[in-house]
Amino acid sequence: MKNNILFIGAGRLGTTLARAMYEKGFLIPFFFSKDIPLKHELYLPNTQFLSVLSNTNFENVNTIIITVPDNQIKNVVNKLMLFDLNWEDKLVFHTSGCLNSDELKALELKGAKVGSVHPMQTFDDHFLPVKIFRNIVFTVEDDIQIHNYFEKIAELLNANILKLNPENKILYHIAAVASSNFITALLVYVSDLYKKLNFDEKEIKKLMLPIVNQTLINFEKNESKNSLTGPLKRGDLNTIENHVTYLKENQSELFPVYKEISKYISQFILDLSKSDLEKLNSILNK
Repeated sequence: MKNNILFIGAGRLGTTLARAMYEKGFLIPFFFSKDIPLKHELYLPNTQFLSVLSNTNFENVNTIIITVPDNQIKNVVNKLMLFDLNWEDKLVFHTSGCLNSDELKALELKGAKVGSVHPMQTFDDHFLPVKIFRNIVFTVEDDIQIHNYFEKIAELLNANILKLNPENKILYHIAAVASSNFITALLVYVSDLYKKLNFDEKEIKKLMLPIVNQTLINFEKNESKNSLTGPLKRGDLNTIENHVTYLKENQSELFPVYKEISKYISQFILDLSKSDLEKLNSILNK
């Protein structure tokens, strides 16, 4: 299990996963990257960072983990295809959230066991502590050896693992983007609203974070609609109308998000009557 690993791509996910696996006892003799990250000697002291790959880098490597951006995976595969190797002895997988293991088909035809693994987590820096993987889910698709291999890694990282159908990868990634970036965008939207009241950043976070954190707790333990509060939940259309009037007259650039989110809540989360839904749409579209 503690087999020799070559990482290709030293971004935030690659360096963080490598650090976590190294701390759990995995051997990572080589790490290939065009840009060698700072602090690598601190977190991967026994790893040689390479800017050029050669046959000698693969002599004892039996697992290749590709953590480059999606648009570079094909280039990596083409480069790997140039090496005269016994691919039947190797596991190769990439960590793209959007692309499936078809990107590695050429290596599979050479005999490699290939697959795709993706952590449902956001990484804001290189070489993050291993605890960032605690309780998250790794999705794995395709080769059974890749699945079994990463199942053991997930166990060591106190993470979970789910099998994902390769055909569903794009939809899965849309959900992943929404899970992080869409929520961040909404938090920025709320922050922009508070800024109109001349609160500073520190005051805004004091206002926002308790209710945001409690909302996440409510969402975890309740049905979606039972996590909602406020005028839409109460059916208070007069308050909604006041909101709409104020935003359109005073902060028109902030109105479209309010409108579309309110429509989504009313149509897909709450069970509004047909008449109330028509009234709400009339208010939002006036």
